[in-house]
Amino acid sequence: MAASGTRPPAATGGEGRGAVDDSPAALPMRRSYAGGPAAGRAQAAATAALGCLNMAIDHWTASDGHLDLVDLLDEAFATLAPR
Repeated sequence: MAASGTRPPAATGGEGRGAVDDSPAALPMRRSYAGGPAAGRAQAAATAALGCLNMAIDHWTASDGHLDLVDLLDEAFATLAPR
């Protein structure tokens, strides 16, 4: 997996510097770089939003529905707001 801010991994096996890895495992990494910086920001925002949703649902189900899901969602999304 490439570190944040780096290019997708190059292929190994003597194909030369900068060669693109065409393996199925590299496909999601290539897609994440295909749209440029704006697409990366949108993908990061969507990933963060899904993380908040998952966290809220996990806490809600762990409470057997006793906690208010809307409050949990508000609390989770508030962590993304600039301070």
